[in-house]
Amino acid sequence: MYYLLNQPDCPYERLAELPERNCDLAAYLKFRELEHDAEQLHIEPEVLDLCRERTLQNTLGSFERYLFAILSLPDPERISNERDLIGLYIDAEKILIIDLYDRDRSTSRAFKRALQLMGNKQNLGRFFALFVKEITKGHYRYFRVFQEETAQLEHSLWDTDDDNDQRHYQREFSRISHQLLLLHSYYEEVVDLLSEMEENETQVLDSEDLAYVRQLLGRMEHYSGNMQYCREYLAQVREAYQSQLDLKLNATMKIFTVMTSVFLPLSLLVGWYGMNFKNMPELDWEYGYIAVIASSIVITALILWYFKRKKLL
Repeated sequence: MYYLLNQPDCPYERLAELPERNCDLAAYLKFRELEHDAEQLHIEPEVLDLCRERTLQNTLGSFERYLFAILSLPDPERISNERDLIGLYIDAEKILIIDLYDRDRSTSRAFKRALQLMGNKQNLGRFFALFVKEITKGHYRYFRVFQEETAQLEHSLWDTDDDNDQRHYQREFSRISHQLLLLHSYYEEVVDLLSEMEENETQVLDSEDLAYVRQLLGRMEHYSGNMQYCREYLAQVREAYQSQLDLKLNATMKIFTVMTSVFLPLSLLVGWYGMNFKNMPELDWEYGYIAVIASSIVITALILWYFKRKKLL
């Protein structure tokens, strides 16, 4: 789909084929369409090679007369699912959105919506800004969603004692952390793209286009900062949870330490009197057995009293 911008009679004009004259052009193309029209669009072979790879790793390049990027677009509501993949080609006359993998047609809808929102004020920079806003539409909500999920996790984890609950919380920590990492990485990559465009070393964009790019850059940096804040908040909650587990482990170890301290002297008595040496006076003493029992009771009581006084029990 090719659309001619800056038309006096209509906000944008859909074309059946490429125009012969130079003009501002926006297009949403399948890769096979890009290959077919590559010569007329003056697309370099390296752009086609990058598109053929369809790598999920985001690619960004600033060339002599154009910018090219491959963006992997996550769905914040289904982070673990497959992500859409688009190529983005920008030069002084055109913006090409290349559909490498659009699972649910969301990128196509964002392209059409951006065209509709342009109104009478049209240029490539404004269209690009509107398109990026559309593919990130509603993302501002996810800061509050992740913040609330982490807060609920923080409030509930203090009441857990069961091992199954511990495994559940560990899974929740991993799930939220994974989603935040993917979104933060995505926003950072878009920020890198916009920063490269803002530098405008190849003079692809004019001053009006750059104004839209700077506005968009601020928005993406804000989104990225929100995700970073959520990651730090989650890390603090995870550390607090680990501290809670350590405290419980310390309490358990304290009980075992007290038990060991109690039974150690008793074990000494058992080992001592269990040797049965011939000249041990207690062996023939009428009250020897009772004396050992009484000694054990006194030793145990003294040890427990000492731990109680030191607030170890």
